[in-house]
Order: sequence, then structure tokens, then C-alpha cells
Amino acid sequence: MDDTEILSSSEQKMEDASTESPADAIAVTHSSDDSGDSDSDSEDEAESNHQIETLESELSANPYNYDAYVQYIKLLRKTANLEKLRQARKAMSAIFPLSPSLWLEWAKDEASLASSDNVPEIVKLYERGLSDYQVCSLVYWKQLLE
Repeated sequence: MDDTEILSSSEQKMEDASTESPADAIAVTHSSDDSGDSDSDSEDEAESNHQIETLESELSANPYNYDAYVQYIKLLRKTANLEKLRQARKAMSAIFPLSPSLWLEWAKDEASLASSDNVPEIVKLYERGLSDYQVCSLVYWKQLLE
């Protein structure tokens, strides 16, 4: 594989990571472990872990830093750290009204991981998102009904 193919592959993975659910991210992580780029993966993982630790320190010192929460959630989602991701989303939503896109992303992620037994919990999550904005968003309702 030449440098151009490696670069294209990396760019594609970055694009995919921004739109995939945590379950997809886990599958991508496991499948990429088989490639010959384990050193690069280890470096990326170490960098992500460092960024996570930095953001955790920032949020511990200043729990009202909205931008740090957004970055933290984005990074946890990218690394498929589901337990910390759930905790971060709950903590942020307790302090701030989440944007519609953050609510949708959260609900979609949980729905992609849920079984039929968890449907009431997913509906409650959508309802919480709607209560933050009291606006009838067609996109939001469409997602809830799917």
C-alpha cells in the first residue's frame, strides 16, 4: 500500500468515525486491529487517552465548561468508551440544556445499542430532548418514531 492509499484510508476512517454509532466504532476498532498499522493505532489510542485525561481534569476543575463537555463527549464517542460516554452525557445534561444535535446523537447511539426491552428508556431519552427545547422538531419526532 503506497502513501496515497494509506492517507485515503485514514481520511475515510476519520469521516466514518464522525458519523458512526458507538457500536460501529467498536467494530471498526476491532477490525482495524488486524491491519499492519498497530503502531499507528497504539499512538492514536495513547493520544486519545491523553486528551480524555486532559478533558477530565478540565471538567473536574470547571464543570461548567460547555465546550470541554462537547469535546469530551465527541472523543469518548470516537473511542467507543460507552460507560464514560453515558456518564458524561448525563452529567452535561444535568448542568446544561443539550443542543438538539447532541440529544439526537445520544438517542441514536442508545437506540443502536438497545434491545426491545429498552424501548421505554429510549423514548424517555427522546422526551427529555424534546423538553429541553419545547419546539416540535420534525426531524426529532421522525427519529423517535423510527
